[in-house]
Amino acid sequence: MKRKIYSFIIFILITASLVACGDDSKKVENDNAKKEHSVVENKYPDEKDVLTADVEIEVEEEDFSYINIECFDVLDDEFDPAHLKGFDTMQDAVEYYEELDYVPQWNVLWVVVQKIDADGTDEKNEKVHDVIEMTQDEIDFYSNDMSEMFESEVEELSQGHVDIVQNVLVYDIAISYLDEENSIVPECFDDDTRELFKNYNSVICCVKLSNDENTKFYSDWLGLGYGILEESYGFCEVRIDTTYEYDRDSRNTYPAEPWIHEWQHTLQPLGTMCDRVVANPDEGEGHGYENEDTGLPINGFWRYYADTISGTIDNNEGITPGMWRAFAELFAQTRG
Repeated sequence: MKRKIYSFIIFILITASLVACGDDSKKVENDNAKKEHSVVENKYPDEKDVLTADVEIEVEEEDFSYINIECFDVLDDEFDPAHLKGFDTMQDAVEYYEELDYVPQWNVLWVVVQKIDADGTDEKNEKVHDVIEMTQDEIDFYSNDMSEMFESEVEELSQGHVDIVQNVLVYDIAISYLDEENSIVPECFDDDTRELFKNYNSVICCVKLSNDENTKFYSDWLGLGYGILEESYGFCEVRIDTTYEYDRDSRNTYPAEPWIHEWQHTLQPLGTMCDRVVANPDEGEGHGYENEDTGLPINGFWRYYADTISGTIDNNEGITPGMWRAFAELFAQTRG
């Protein structure tokens, strides 16, 4: 796995209100042709509500008037300065929030990309075109089972320091553009969906880039994690065609580990913002961790990820409870 960290600029509206996700996860199907607001049959009534495209997700408004952001600038991938009003630096803000005692919400949009119909490149870097579509079984598994595993596993591995509040989007508009690495980026999505991304701290994608018997696109990556983009959300993706045979393997301690890995790449800038380091998920062995899921080539470093997102890693490169609280509050204010 590898990551891309894009240079970015984030502008903050001084008095923006939090746009929070509701307590119940929702599955939203994106239908480019239908713009009506209606509820369709839910195959998983105990898990998620299923809505048609372009339905506004109902949120509970919270009062964050006691927090005012003065500036949140980025220069050469360094935040200078980035702080909440009343603090000289984000580091001071984090220290303050360490003394508080509550679990912050982290808003996640889980995206299942149903179809690719695009040009890309093959192993010889020559242009090719392919049409790749998830099966209904894959759509159901990744939009329901895997999304719920991600949510529960993060909350467990973080020792309950962060509450993942998640909505699920089944994106059924064919992706017609891939970037130079045959990967999807926010620009691959329609304008309405890209606007939807801005309501979340993290956007996490499931994508299928090859057919079993006839693979045209060449990609040497399993997943990609991007830094916080200009719209102020982290963006990452995992290829299900490289993980599918392992995702339901009983040897998996934490099946959502590839998504947790890429998601952690999007969290690394949080360290920069408060003059700290958040551990690179690619460097587990360098920190003394070993693959603990024998026989699986893609999973097994879950203890390393757990120590990072719970803030208990030995070299102080983790995300502490104060960091989760401070940045959840800060990102809530970026939305206008």
